[in-house]
Amino acid sequence: MLKDRKALVEAEISRQTEIASHLYLDMIRGLVDHNEDYDVACDRITKLQHERKMIQLLLDQGHL
Repeated sequence: MLKDRKALVEAEISRQTEIASHLYLDMIRGLVDHNEDYDVACDRITKLQHERKMIQLLLDQGHL
């Protein structure tokens, strides 16, 4: 079950990273001043990375 959750978390990290990168490029190009969705995506990525680390620690300890 943890391995499945880890795979879902990693997929969501990839999705949010893609979203954030497109929003960042728009800001750099000057298409928008600042996009709140970028902040949301970055916060989500940070939380997901933390969750992935906790899942990996549990897996390393032998939890399934």
